[in-house]
Amino acid sequence: MKKHEAIEADVSSYRERVQVITELALELDSESYYDSKRISAQKDNILRLWSFLEETLNARRERLQLNVSLQKIFQEMVHMIDWMEEMQ
Repeated sequence: MKKHEAIEADVSSYRERVQVITELALELDSESYYDSKRISAQKDNILRLWSFLEETLNARRERLQLNVSLQKIFQEMVHMIDWMEEMQ
């Protein structure tokens, strides 16, 4: 879980850069930059990939949390089985 949190922190450090790129692309488009269509397409691609990355990270976090919960339940079951065997 700690590795995932480190990955999330690393990825979130790029969030500001993505926002700056978006703002710059919008500014160039509003100023009718000659290649604004290509820049807008690249901006859209970056935002699409960024969204996919965030969705993937969220899904991974959910899976890790589920695995941690299952591991705790399994440990409790093992403890109960050991206790029951001692009682017999």
